[in-house]
Amino acid sequence: LDGLPLAIELAAARVTLFAPEALLHRLGDRLNLLTNGSCDLHTRHQTLRGALDWSYQLLDSTEQTLFRRLAIFADGCTTEAAAAVSEIHHPLDQLQSLVDKSLLRAVAGPTGEPRFVMLETIHAYAREQIEVSEDLTALRWHHATWLLELARSQPPRGPDTESWLQTMEAEHANLRAALDWALSVPSTPASRVLGLKLAAAAWEFWQNQHHDDEGRRWLELALERNQISRESQDHHLMAARATALRGVTSLALRAGDQGRAASAAQESLALFRALRNESGIGWGLNDLGALSSSTGDFTQATALHTESLAHFRAVDDAHGAAWALNFLGNLSHFEH
Repeated sequence: LDGLPLAIELAAARVTLFAPEALLHRLGDRLNLLTNGSCDLHTRHQTLRGALDWSYQLLDSTEQTLFRRLAIFADGCTTEAAAAVSEIHHPLDQLQSLVDKSLLRAVAGPTGEPRFVMLETIHAYAREQIEVSEDLTALRWHHATWLLELARSQPPRGPDTESWLQTMEAEHANLRAALDWALSVPSTPASRVLGLKLAAAAWEFWQNQHHDDEGRRWLELALERNQISRESQDHHLMAARATALRGVTSLALRAGDQGRAASAAQESLALFRALRNESGIGWGLNDLGALSSSTGDFTQATALHTESLAHFRAVDDAHGAAWALNFLGNLSHFEH
């Protein structure tokens, strides 16, 4: 109960009906459970919802809007995320007000910037207010789209990579919540595609942070929810599938599942070829080369990485070319 005195008092009064273990299981519906305050108390202190209603009504309209919309976050947010998802520009004054009124807490994030989080009880109340006053689907869409932009902001490998990984780790609970919504059953075709794009953009985060099993589960689910026909001309869907399959290839290879790694790599390469995406073709060949190396077929691996290098160089993809040259250097070392 987050240590809230009123919530604890109201819960304590319920022990005449429920043993503590039984009461604990019912706290998922705490706002309807904790309603039996003393009649000697002010009305707003007789129920947990009444106390939160009173605090909420003291907010101005912009603060109420921000408070509701922040409940879409699963584990808090940064100032920038609050602005992006709530569509309230420069919300610092409102965030400060909510902190001062104990409806938010400001805690230090991994980069030193504050993260704004809600106690679980307050979060449950704010989620109720979303359903009363907001378009929940639109809000979820804003949330998932913000995460997609964050995942796609991955910098080239270098000194900024660690900062991006820390930021993604801090938002991991939000990433899970967005994927769960986008890929749930039932869901819309548009949300499923958004989920696929989000999983595809996040696969290197999962790999670098050693969330291999979880990342692979999300990628496989996203691919399952977004099947395409051989005649498909939806290039955005094809590109997202191709990238997600690259993630499956890498994570399956690390897990020793060479069969799945091979099938995913082959499908990914076929999609990149259909899209005439030179860098994508280079990465597909690179992945198949890594798979050949893992099975000891160094001759085949050398041929694949050499072809991969040509595709990268055709579009001046220095990052991809560096990877291909690195593999070729390693293969030369092994062969000699």
